[in-house]
Amino acid sequence: MVSCDLKETKFSGPRFTWTNNKIGACKIWVRHDRFLVNSLAIQLLSMVLTHHLVRIAYDHAPILLNLLECTPSSKPLIRFEDTWVSYHQSRRIIKANWMINVHGSAIDRLNSKCMKSLRALFFWSKNKLKELNDSKLVLEEFLFHLQQLECSEQGLNQFQMQEMKDTTIPMAILDKIEKIYRAFHWHDMEDHRGAHYISWKKICLPKDQGGLGITSLRLWSGPLRARLAWNFIHFPLQWHNSLLREAFGWRSLKGAIRWKLKDGTNVSTLNDIWILDRRLSNLPSFYNISLDGSDLVSDLLEDGCWKEVSLLELFGPCLTELIMKIHIFPELDMDQPELILSPFIISVTKQTFRGLFSNSDEWFGWLRTVKLLPREHMF
Repeated sequence: MVSCDLKETKFSGPRFTWTNNKIGACKIWVRHDRFLVNSLAIQLLSMVLTHHLVRIAYDHAPILLNLLECTPSSKPLIRFEDTWVSYHQSRRIIKANWMINVHGSAIDRLNSKCMKSLRALFFWSKNKLKELNDSKLVLEEFLFHLQQLECSEQGLNQFQMQEMKDTTIPMAILDKIEKIYRAFHWHDMEDHRGAHYISWKKICLPKDQGGLGITSLRLWSGPLRARLAWNFIHFPLQWHNSLLREAFGWRSLKGAIRWKLKDGTNVSTLNDIWILDRRLSNLPSFYNISLDGSDLVSDLLEDGCWKEVSLLELFGPCLTELIMKIHIFPELDMDQPELILSPFIISVTKQTFRGLFSNSDEWFGWLRTVKLLPREHMF
């Protein structure tokens, strides 16, 4: 074997493959069945494995050579991740490894320090991601448990509802994330201090309002809750009623929906949208000042028809003519909300977000369409 440059491969299964079937001290165990390869084959196929198969009435053990799971041995390649720069801990890790004394030439010392720093960053990132994945699994298990309770007959109790409310991301966390986002756009460094000639709030406005359309987490938190509230309206069995409270988006959703009237018992005359896409409370010159905010649209209906005399007294002839054209739906069970814009045109979240700037100037869209050459650029 040595003269022919042959070596035995690794094996799995019984250690011995042949016996003389004797009893006591006369019994002999020998491994006769082997698979031999030369050194060149070992270099190409370093993970060759021989399996000793099971046999019943056969002196020698049949062997199986496994080459399918063979992979060439190589060290894992560690690459630098750009996300490491956003963590202050990464700078301390690099500084600590860079201060280690290394012997050799200048290029060898540089290469050694780079490899040590890169390896330290890799294992630090691996441990950090492991902690994040563990937290993610715990949170997913907690949410799954709440979902199972919510779908059950007894539902969620008061304490569990409070836990669900506490899982909402605090504004402080959103502000911290937005600070990192803002520093990236401003090209700010950690210790840099300076003044900016335009506010971040102005930049986060939509393009037709004079901004750059950059996403603001604080502004989008309300519209995202409004989407959940809208899903609750159409699928009431899938969500809890607390989603309709002020803290969960109903207030922000009210500006994106219009009411389909059955009898008007659930619709406020002044504070709800039931005429086109505006509340009457925003148009004080169009109604009589004697109209109270607690009045309902049902006071203006009688047997499924509008009271024209009452409408003329409260709104005048122009608005009365418009109200008389509003269709009543007697086939509905109750007054139901509908999106002002079709969901196929624009999403609920986008409608609610646009509703935040309904009172802003509207000439920026025209100015952007003209495509004039600006005298100054923000970036």
